Amino acid sequence: HTCVNGAGASGCMEYMNRGAHDNNGHIVGVIHEKFVVDGSDCFEGANSVFGKGNRRLLVAKGNDLQERKRLLVEGADAIVVLPGGPGTWDELWEMACARHIGFHSMPIVCVNVDDYYEPFREILQRAHKDELLYKHPSYILHFEETSEAAVDWIEKYL
Repeated sequence: HTCVNGAGASGCMEYMNRGAHDNNGHIVGVIHEKFVVDGSDCFEGANSVFGKGNRRLLVAKGNDLQERKRLLVEGADAIVVLPGGPGTWDELWEMACARHIGFHSMPIVCVNVDDYYEPFREILQRAHKDELLYKHPSYILHFEETSEAAVDWIEKYL
């Protein structure tokens, strides 16, 4: 597997990148040019693992996040969403919407540690109950309690 992510140096991304690096995994980080310091090769906010070994760091351009989001999923077979903040939520909902209306068919699984994504599940259930969805919530997003279970689900799905 190749892990493509936002190249973060904190939170879940930090530990995921460090774990992949420590186990010689393939990692592609995608950051926005806003975080390139003075046009140099020094990336503010990118995890230090991207300066070593079998790692690639892609730089998205533009005055918004659309190019970055495109690069994050380009060539992906599936999407695993770890707990995160507003950037993660934006990426999650955009891809969930795109799956819902048929722009892609990649499975999306949220790692629902300590019910972190329970409000997202509740929103989907409410929208389904109120007949606001074309597809069933379970088609749009899947939820697993651990990252291991999420990867197992993806592997069975594919």
